[in-house]
Amino acid sequence: MSGNDDDIWDYFTQDVKPLAPSSPAPTKKEHSSQDSASAADEQVTKIPEEPKPAPAKEKKARKPRKPQGRDIDGNTRKKLEKGELPIDGELDLHGMRQDEAHNALKSFIKSAHGSGKRCVLVITGKGARSVNPEHWMEDERGVLRKKLPEWLNGVDLSDIVLQHVQARPKHGGAGAFYVYLRRTR
Repeated sequence: MSGNDDDIWDYFTQDVKPLAPSSPAPTKKEHSSQDSASAADEQVTKIPEEPKPAPAKEKKARKPRKPQGRDIDGNTRKKLEKGELPIDGELDLHGMRQDEAHNALKSFIKSAHGSGKRCVLVITGKGARSVNPEHWMEDERGVLRKKLPEWLNGVDLSDIVLQHVQARPKHGGAGAFYVYLRRTR
């Protein structure tokens, strides 16, 4: 670099701080007196190794399983996405608060699974267009619709639910979901 380039470089790097503690970098005078290979070796910072996790001895809490696409064949998945599977049950969550809807969903899914149903329709609605004065704290549109995938992937239902997808317009479109359940054994 020329003298002007050094000034520009110093200006742009004046408040740069190293990521990890290391030996101090050589100054410009030291750098110019050394050959470029040895200077580059000195400027390399060592990244500390991350500690290895201890082997798990006991399971403390069940982790939710991800239902999207596991244990479901391609033809069934396509039929589910197209709304071509027979719907064995339906749950309408319209007008419910989050905690009411979550409890109703858990009860419905467990009951449907227990009775051998495979594909159910859960209607969340698209969300209110205006703020409901009774639910003034829930002013976000489509809260239930946004929460449903989280609930289905949760610890309570992840072992039962194989997959869920947005319903086709004939079954509610963006305000409904097909939920495909695991077989009872």
